[in-house]
Amino acid sequence: MIEKIKKYFILDCVVFTLMTIVIQTFYKVSGIIEYFSSMSFVDCYNIILQYFAVSTTMAFLFFVSDLILGDIDGIKSHILSLAIVVGTVFSEGGLLFKWFDLKSVYTLLVLLIIAIIYCIVWFLGYAKDVDDFKQINKKIAENQEVENE
Repeated sequence: MIEKIKKYFILDCVVFTLMTIVIQTFYKVSGIIEYFSSMSFVDCYNIILQYFAVSTTMAFLFFVSDLILGDIDGIKSHILSLAIVVGTVFSEGGLLFKWFDLKSVYTLLVLLIIAIIYCIVWFLGYAKDVDDFKQINKKIAENQEVENE
């Protein structure tokens, strides 16, 4: 159970960091960053806390779904993950925090940002899994060499 909590805490941190970087990069590229430069420290702090709230809600929902449903593989896993991410961003970010109007063209931009962050998180997870598999295979090979001696 502690390992699962650790896994989802790390996921929370990764998603929060990527969310902050990707969104701020989008703002910088689109010129919206000038709007944020005129904001007070408290307003900027509130936005960062909102990002953290959304990423933590996602991590919590992933954790609960993992406890209830267990490990799901393949396309079902991606569908569930996307449902959690899109649902959280649109309900908490769009409705509660008023990041964007759900009926505007910004909805498409939000979906694009979600796709970018989702792909980066997936790639990082995949790279970590590959590294873990390499380490496991290395240990197995070392154990086989010891047994053969």
